[in-house]
Amino acid sequence: MRTESRVRETLPRLLLVTLVAGAAVLRIPDLAAPAVRLEAPDERRWLAWSYREAGVVARLRRLRPQLAAGETVELRVPAGYPHGDWLLVMARYALSRQRIVDWAMRGAPSSRAPAVDAAIELRPSGELVVRRRGKAGHRRAGRHE
Repeated sequence: MRTESRVRETLPRLLLVTLVAGAAVLRIPDLAAPAVRLEAPDERRWLAWSYREAGVVARLRRLRPQLAAGETVELRVPAGYPHGDWLLVMARYALSRQRIVDWAMRGAPSSRAPAVDAAIELRPSGELVVRRRGKAGHRRAGRHE
């Protein structure tokens, strides 16, 4: 009886160890594979879209000291800029403490944006600049490539 009780105690532990070891062995190829394995067309499309321009998030984050938390901000892009929606998503990610409301072509009013406290302007040269309402001064945040 003593042996039988020992088997009953040991068997669940042995099964658990076997399951964990089996799962680990099955995961080894995934862990050893390259970091990015894009298997679906939508994954490839998303990766190309989200990493369209390297470093833009870092440049947007450099604007944080110039913007107050909760401030309403609009993005202004040059006429003909094709990636306004993408820049809006990246700005919302990089400046999560601000309320990024919309993007618009420079010189055109944005019908969707409420009154804004500041605008982040993308210049044709690639610079990102914070502009405040009624203030002539601005600060540069580097190039947007």
